[in-house]
Amino acid sequence: MPEKRKEIFSNSEFILLIGFLLVIAICFTLSWVGFNFGIPYLNWGFLIAGIIFVISSGVYIYIKIRNFRKKGDIEKLQEQQFLNERQEVLKKIILRYKSIKVDELASLLSFNDKLQLKKWLLSIPPELEFYLEGDELVIPREKFTQESDEANDAIEKLMRNFKDFEEKGQGKM
Repeated sequence: MPEKRKEIFSNSEFILLIGFLLVIAICFTLSWVGFNFGIPYLNWGFLIAGIIFVISSGVYIYIKIRNFRKKGDIEKLQEQQFLNERQEVLKKIILRYKSIKVDELASLLSFNDKLQLKKWLLSIPPELEFYLEGDELVIPREKFTQESDEANDAIEKLMRNFKDFEEKGQGKM
């Protein structure tokens, strides 16, 4: 499913900006007419009004773009926090469970569906010794219960595999 394109300006804000540009054009045109035809009040008044509109619309555009960028940064930060939370949940499951139903694992890790979870499970390296028995994932307890370098390396490898899967955009809700 393609991601919805994010826009800086809504339709009404875009129309407002077009209106600003039209007012600016009218102000500068009337100011030019005033200077060329010797109408003193027409020239300076509209020139100043045009400059005020240019400055105010420039400030408005700057603020909108800055807020749009901040919103994007906040969304990225929230997504990274979500991924970190999922990885923590996965680590806790590995260290505490002997086996877990695929439905429960999908729910705990916030996968869209069991198929995405099974795709990830298939991508786990065989040396980590995870396997499916019926509708349950069997976790090799002897590999993950001991506090050894081998256990820590296995967990780190599994977490890297999970992170790579996430970075490909699979399994997200």
